[in-house]
Amino acid sequence: MWWMLLLLVQAEDRPRVTVALADGGTLSFVPVTAGDEDYPPAAKRVDAEGVSDLELTIETDGTVSACRLYATSGNPDLDRKSCELYRERAGFQVSGRTKRVVVRAPVKWVLQE
Repeated sequence: MWWMLLLLVQAEDRPRVTVALADGGTLSFVPVTAGDEDYPPAAKRVDAEGVSDLELTIETDGTVSACRLYATSGNPDLDRKSCELYRERAGFQVSGRTKRVVVRAPVKWVLQE
């Protein structure tokens, strides 16, 4: 129990990444991390690994309004979970823009031994 609490505290302390956008605005976010508990059970059973390449639409208030699969990992459970993780954990902030932002976001899935 204490170990889990420690990991959650460390995740919250990760620094935000800020990138400049072409129109002068900025997009900042906390990088998404996933642990063993996030791996979809059905994907684990078949030893599925891969990269889910997503296209995220981020509104000016920082919410992810759309998540589209740009390139599949080869496993629909991994692809679906990738969108869920970005919606739940990324904490996007958009500054200096009045329009939504569309970005590509990969999620690499690797089983731990």
